[in-house]
Amino acid sequence: MANPPEIVGALSVHVRADRGLVARARKVAGSLALAGGLALVAGGCAPSSDKVLVDEEGKPIRLEQVFEVLDDEDLTEAEKRAQLAELGIIDDALQDFFLQLE
Repeated sequence: MANPPEIVGALSVHVRADRGLVARARKVAGSLALAGGLALVAGGCAPSSDKVLVDEEGKPIRLEQVFEVLDDEDLTEAEKRAQLAELGIIDDALQDFFLQLE
């Protein structure tokens, strides 16, 4: 039995959205890996591989949560910055980095 076109269309949109998320996550991971490599060369110590992005208390920040904020078209840039800060991303340069991914 064939799938109804509306289900196939919905699945197609979902797959495309996931591919976009994966591409953005890879871009972020690559940039963070580069930054970690530069820190290794500059500081002489290896970055932690188990937690790529953590808040001030050492709790991990999930990229999925970051992208939910970035993808919310109803938020202004200032509101996105405030929500990124609530997630634990308080550094202006890191907020700038994420906002330029949009």
